[in-house]
Amino acid sequence: MHHLSSFSSFKLFAPSAPLPLKQFSSIIERLTYTATCKLFLPPAQFTLRHISHASEAESNIHSTPPPNPILTFPSDDRSRAEIASMLMMCQLAMLESIGHKDGVRKVMGCVLEDLLSVYDASWAPIQRARVL
Repeated sequence: MHHLSSFSSFKLFAPSAPLPLKQFSSIIERLTYTATCKLFLPPAQFTLRHISHASEAESNIHSTPPPNPILTFPSDDRSRAEIASMLMMCQLAMLESIGHKDGVRKVMGCVLEDLLSVYDASWAPIQRARVL
C-alpha cells in the first residue's frame, strides 16, 4: 500500500508536525545548508535522491527481521521514491529560503533534476509537471 502519497511533504514538515518530524526536518535543513553554503559540496554528494535507489539488501542490514517493523525501510520502488521525493522537497524548500546566496540556484536546479528522475510518470504525473 502507498500511504505516503496521501501526505504532502509540506504537511509532514510543517510547524504543526509531530516533534520527531520537526527534528528530522531540522537535520535535513542543516545538512543541506552546510553542504551548500559552508562546504560547497557538489549537489550529487548530498541530495537525498540515493534513498530511492537503496536495495532491499542495503536497507535491511540484519538477516532476521528487526523486532520493530517501523524500523524497516520499504522494499518497493514506489514507496522508496515517495520517501526520497518528500525529503528532497524539504531540501528544496530550505534552499528556496536562501536562494540569494552564491551557488544556491545551481544546487536548486540539481535537486529539481533529481526530483524529476525520482517521480515516475505512471504514479506522479502532477508532481513531475510541478517540477518541470
